[in-house]
Amino acid sequence: MTPQATGRSHAQETTRRIIRPLKLCGTSFPGTAPEMPKPHPVGYSRLHQETPDSEIHDATEQNMTWLGAAGDVISTGGDLNRLQRALVKGDLLPRGRRRRCSTRYGKVPPRTERAPAAPRLG
Repeated sequence: MTPQATGRSHAQETTRRIIRPLKLCGTSFPGTAPEMPKPHPVGYSRLHQETPDSEIHDATEQNMTWLGAAGDVISTGGDLNRLQRALVKGDLLPRGRRRRCSTRYGKVPPRTERAPAAPRLG
């Protein structure tokens, strides 16, 4: 949807609006390159084999662009924390838009329409 609305790629628009202003140095868009920036954890997979003795493979490097924008970004925990802080503080979105993002259909439903509170332990 981003290219249709802006004429720029998702990576370009996200970099312009979020990554640069927040100085997210550990966030990148690798495109179709399967390599991950270092340092990074190693991911392991049985590649959809369900038997307990299935061979385990290093599945760290993958081209996840088939997921669209969701698979085309790599970030660090620190950058995700910085993004979350900026969203909560209102550094990225105007107050009205931020409120619409945090409520159902743009308004807070009455208590009777909300899910019941979770039971408390202890």
